[in-house]
Amino acid sequence: MSNNTQTKLTQRQALNLFDALKEAKIINGDEYFTDGVRRKLSGKLPHWIAMFNILREGKAAYINALPAEFFYKAKKYKDFAELAKNIYEVSVKNGGSTTYINTGIPVVSGNIAAELSAPVLKVKTLTPAVIENYIRTVYNDWFKGLNANRYFLGLWYYKEEREWHINISKEIGSEDDALEYCRLNGLRAFYELNYCGYYYGKTVYVDDL
Repeated sequence: MSNNTQTKLTQRQALNLFDALKEAKIINGDEYFTDGVRRKLSGKLPHWIAMFNILREGKAAYINALPAEFFYKAKKYKDFAELAKNIYEVSVKNGGSTTYINTGIPVVSGNIAAELSAPVLKVKTLTPAVIENYIRTVYNDWFKGLNANRYFLGLWYYKEEREWHINISKEIGSEDDALEYCRLNGLRAFYELNYCGYYYGKTVYVDDL
């Protein structure tokens, strides 16, 4: 079972969520630029690294201050059946997907790998009903409260086995962190998502590095 005692997202988790909300056009992307951020940047222009960190801190603080009602209003589906259908269509088109369950929007940044303590479902034939049943099975343990923005629903098609894997995914950290995590835990790959006004993803296989 997941640990939901942490009261806030880490900075990296918050920044990933910020990118996803911006890409989905739920936020404009400049809401975090408050008077507090402006004051830190005012006067003598700080070194670019310091300025970069101030902006990151501002974005993370903005995300962590969002109330639960914000995500309820931002939801892109009316029920789990519609959510599962949307995830199915994206997954079949792209060979997989990574989704925030509370809003139904895709994750667009971060190095993503499977959560080891969560259940994994492997199926030869993927259907919306299979996805919906998995969501309902894991929802209370993995997608309630803060966990809704800490963990993701991950789908991945393994061509060698000709089967779909459905699991709980999470952001690992840097590429080196993700590589070490996979090697220590016997995972063959992680998914690298990059975002800079647009996003792209690629599977990084441990054996190739």
